Order: sequence, then structure tokens, then C-alpha cells
Amino acid sequence: MAASCGRACSSASRLAVSKQARLRVLALLALGGVVGLDLWTKSVAEQRWSTPVDLFWKVRFAYTVNSGAAFSTFQGAGRWLLIAAAAIVMVLLVVLWRTRRYAIALPLALLTGGAIGNALGRAMRSDHGVVDFIDPHLWPVFNVADAAITVGCVWLGLNLVFKPRSDHGH
Repeated sequence: MAASCGRACSSASRLAVSKQARLRVLALLALGGVVGLDLWTKSVAEQRWSTPVDLFWKVRFAYTVNSGAAFSTFQGAGRWLLIAAAAIVMVLLVVLWRTRRYAIALPLALLTGGAIGNALGRAMRSDHGVVDFIDPHLWPVFNVADAAITVGCVWLGLNLVFKPRSDHGH
């Protein structure tokens, strides 16, 4: 019995590891995609959108720097926000690494990627501000990282409230 369980258990263990590995790779790709897109768009905003560019309706690209937090709160606290963001990112990375469910890992990857993008953006600027450039006029100016954080939080919240039945990662 032990020998047959050894093979079966070993096979099941490999299957579980491969699912976990796929989940981690997908999460890291999503996280890296958010960080890369965020940093690239912030760079483009700094180089090209000092003069606002109208897109449609009242939405435009307009380069701004936010030295505070969301909705321009905590102005001038960029250094402290960077330290707080680094601590939050470390916690998010640990939680992301440990999760076994796609329904949790993917929104966490967006959230973590957005947090890393904004933290790196702060770290690269001497004023520790964050470049924002998407100006919908009816809402504060934001960036790709902010959008990823928002989508990740909403998606994670919906998944936690409604607990999806099927999850490819189980």
C-alpha cells in the first residue's frame, strides 16, 4: 500500500506543484506587465504631454506630479509614502507567492504591480512624487498603476464576496 501511495502521492504532488508553478508564472507575468506598462507610460508622459492632449469627450493626457497619496492627500509626504509602499509591497508579494487560487492571485498581481509601479516611480524622482497623466476631468488625474490597483482591489473584493465556484487553480 505504501509503494502504491508513493507513486500516486508523488504524481499528485507533481501535479499540484505544476499548477502552483503555472499560477506563479501567470501572476508574475501580470505583475511585470503592469510595472512595465506603468513605467513606460510615465516616461512618455514626462517627455510628451507637458501640454495636455485631448483624447475624447473630456478625457485627456496631461502630465502632472502628485507628491502625495491618492486624491492628492498627504502632499509632501512622498518619502514616507515610499517607505510605506515598500512595506506593503513586501506583504503583498508574500501573500501572492502563497496563494493557490487564480481568482485571488491575478487580482493580487494587478494590485501588487500597481503598488510596485508607483513605488518605483517615487524612488526614481528626487521629489518622491508620482507621475499622473490620465485626466478624465470628472475624477482626479491618475496613471496605469493607479488603474491596476483599483481594478485589482475591486476584482479581489468581488471574488472574496462572491467566492467563485470554479477556479482553475482550485
